[in-house]
Amino acid sequence: GAQTIQGQESATVPVTGTIKEFDPENPEEGEEENPEIPDEQWIKVDIPSSVSFAASEASKGSVNSATYTIKNRSAEGVKVSIENFASRGTEHNLFSGTVLNLVSDDATVNLRTAEDSFINTRTELMSLLGSIINGQPTEKQEEKTFKLTGKLGTDFDFTQVPQQGIDQTYDLMFHFERVAD
Repeated sequence: GAQTIQGQESATVPVTGTIKEFDPENPEEGEEENPEIPDEQWIKVDIPSSVSFAASEASKGSVNSATYTIKNRSAEGVKVSIENFASRGTEHNLFSGTVLNLVSDDATVNLRTAEDSFINTRTELMSLLGSIINGQPTEKQEEKTFKLTGKLGTDFDFTQVPQQGIDQTYDLMFHFERVAD
């Protein structure tokens, strides 16, 4: 509201300031258009804390994994990409020639090729809608799934695998980008 000042040389207007953490899941009205809120502050997604895969002689060398979920908890949409996939150390020679793919309903991203090269270029995996579309809450937080598939190298020799098996550790780096409504 406004007040009219007439016949006075001064007036006092109360000013209220609030300091709080920005919540991209439940933004205040008008925050969508506030250029002071950087795009990365709108990102609030749930991702798996770890991902694993397995292959065996019984699977004829096919790589399989559980199904994993990525959930957008932000009011704004989020584009999810694969930024990088790399071995955490020296890769065991039995993994040579292994193909690894990350598969979602939206895309298949080749993480590791039969030539033992790894993805190192940002590649889009999926887009997730925000919970506020055209200014209206949807009461739904979109989530999509992915899994790992692939195949051990064509020359893989299961007789070389020790009784306890062999493990290899990788880092899978996601990249998130706000998709404003």
